[in-house]
Amino acid sequence: MNNLNEIIRFLILLCSTLRIPLSIEYIECTKMAITQFLLFLLTTTLRRMFLCGVNDLITIFVALECFSSCTTILSRFTK
Repeated sequence: MNNLNEIIRFLILLCSTLRIPLSIEYIECTKMAITQFLLFLLTTTLRRMFLCGVNDLITIFVALECFSSCTTILSRFTK
């Protein structure tokens, strides 16, 4: 852990918390389940924060796989 990891994690957390109020209006217009959206957003945020602090190659691979699956689910959420 160094200061750059902490700064990047803080920026990821800040962007994710700012994304919630911006997406609530869209979720209400499309009548989607907000709990599922927030759950996927939370898991994506945690995976991104986990990816910031990895040191091993295998850990990077696992974090990227988990991050990509959550991002794929979020991108296809409305379909």
